[in-house]
Amino acid sequence: MDNTVYLGLWTNWSRGAIFGVTLTTTKSYGNLLISFTAVFIALVTTRLWRILCLLLHRCYSTGEPRGAVHHQRQVVLRNSASPEAGLFDIVRLGWAWRSSGPRRIIGLLPLLLFAFIYLVGFTVVGGFSSSISTAVSDEVLVRSTTCDILGRFAAEKSNNAANYGQQCYNTSSSGSDRSRTSACNIFIRGNLPTAVINYASDCPFEQKICRDARSTIYLDSGYIDSHNDLGSNAPESARIAVRYRCSLITSNTFNGTIFPFTPISELARPDGDLTLIFLSGNRVRFAQKMDDSWYRATQPYSGAYYPGGPLRDWCNKAYPKEAGCGPLASQGDAIYGAAPLFNLTNEDLEPSRPSPSSAPGARLTWFWVSMLQHPTTVRAVLTFSGVKSLASQTRFRDGIQFALPENQWQLDVINWWNIILAGVQASCILAVDAAQGFSDPEFLSIRTPPLTNEAQRFCNNQKIRSSAHTSFSFFGLAFTFIVGALIIAASYSIEPVLVCLHNRKKYKTYSHLEWISNGNLQLHRLAHEESGETTWQNCDEEIPVTTAFDDSLARLDITNPSHPTLQRPTKQEVANNTQEDTHNTSDEERINSFENPDGSSDAATNVSTVTPQLEPEIEDASHFISPSLFTTVRSA
Repeated sequence: MDNTVYLGLWTNWSRGAIFGVTLTTTKSYGNLLISFTAVFIALVTTRLWRILCLLLHRCYSTGEPRGAVHHQRQVVLRNSASPEAGLFDIVRLGWAWRSSGPRRIIGLLPLLLFAFIYLVGFTVVGGFSSSISTAVSDEVLVRSTTCDILGRFAAEKSNNAANYGQQCYNTSSSGSDRSRTSACNIFIRGNLPTAVINYASDCPFEQKICRDARSTIYLDSGYIDSHNDLGSNAPESARIAVRYRCSLITSNTFNGTIFPFTPISELARPDGDLTLIFLSGNRVRFAQKMDDSWYRATQPYSGAYYPGGPLRDWCNKAYPKEAGCGPLASQGDAIYGAAPLFNLTNEDLEPSRPSPSSAPGARLTWFWVSMLQHPTTVRAVLTFSGVKSLASQTRFRDGIQFALPENQWQLDVINWWNIILAGVQASCILAVDAAQGFSDPEFLSIRTPPLTNEAQRFCNNQKIRSSAHTSFSFFGLAFTFIVGALIIAASYSIEPVLVCLHNRKKYKTYSHLEWISNGNLQLHRLAHEESGETTWQNCDEEIPVTTAFDDSLARLDITNPSHPTLQRPTKQEVANNTQEDTHNTSDEERINSFENPDGSSDAATNVSTVTPQLEPEIEDASHFISPSLFTTVRSA
């Protein structure tokens, strides 16, 4: 099945033309994309925080005298690289000033609350980044080059439907949510719900034919939507709905001709199919007396009459609700009655392979013909599954029928009903059938391919569920990465834009220079500039530098460990530092930098010329050449 899953972009019409654009990939690539999206959101969170810090810094900026808390808050806003770092610094700042009273630190509360909400909010957003996939769930599109209807394997399909009905429809199945078990996680819905189950309905025939209130049951599937329920991916205007309704009674009364079957007048129903079902004991022994309406242990057999195969009506969803539905009738009357709603004529529905020219008609006929190949009627269920379709078989062993509830015949009917619904679900997965070996040449004679483009599109737009693939909302991915990329670009470009505005328009000079000066390296410059004679340049840029490369900066004075300060170096310390820097220059590097008198570089010549004079003057190989030797070399 996995090799028929379409990988790439497709439209999931459950979410609309825009939000429904879906990207399907393999599970491994999907996990990588989810991980990358989470990392990307984390980066966007950090860059957006920097933008907000800049805006808040400029908002708080003022040239008027303010206290230490104000200026420390400005420094925190300027230098916090991430929301968690900023929140931590604000908390520490408030804790440090806790003894000064609430008036000093109350100005930190709005920023503290903002940082907390921001951090929590984007942590949640990052955690839900996988919802770009889970929101679409595990729905995938299946396509096949051999999307055909097969005229055989009816018994196999009936058995598959019976097994699926037992696992995914049976209320006694284990698990709180049967639709999520692996066996029931194939179709777009785990099972089709039944809208109405009435165990004591009105008699669908003349009243005298029904034994009592316990001898009737009424089932109504409600409208089964080809898209929402069966996974046939299509917009609202191209969808089909079908509704199944049936009533069943038990009775010991039967008169009429079996071959051909001509029911008595009390059983005649012109608006539906009539199926007569007999239950024969075949020497089955009952472990105890049975008072069930159908499983009477004292009776050799009894009959059950089932009007409708079942009754059904077809609807064109392009019309308003129920306005586009045909009559509730038998299998043949229902499809012929609904034909005009799909731009079909009776000739288009002849037994010979129909090929209507209209798109709605092509969809209806393909849907109808595909359902005919699956157990979607009681007759088909009983024909191919026989006694195995009875729910009572779970309590039958070695020719003995063990205790059954008094409404066992109704449980049998519900089991048939579930098999029918499972068959309806399977009838749309033709692409999957074709992918499972039915493209063998020996099946060419029984394959019925789509004859129109619309039928081909209908067949190749089937949704199923797959745990081996991951589907993403392409709109969600595009929105996340486009907006995230814009935020990242803005975070790196907003400061250069403000620098340009300041340089050209002198726009908010104080706010701009305060932002620059509150940077880590500029604060470092300000501290050393006040404690030494070093001169600096680039003082209005991000990174300041000293005018002289070998300037000595103040050192940390830890005479008082609880109050370290910067101490200006003495002249002797500066001289010693300069001399050490000179001696730490490599001899080879200095010599190789010399030039010949003609301006060219000749490292080999310089080395050979200098070496005889260098040896007597170097006492320590780690020291460099002296200034007098430098003059000698240059004159050479």
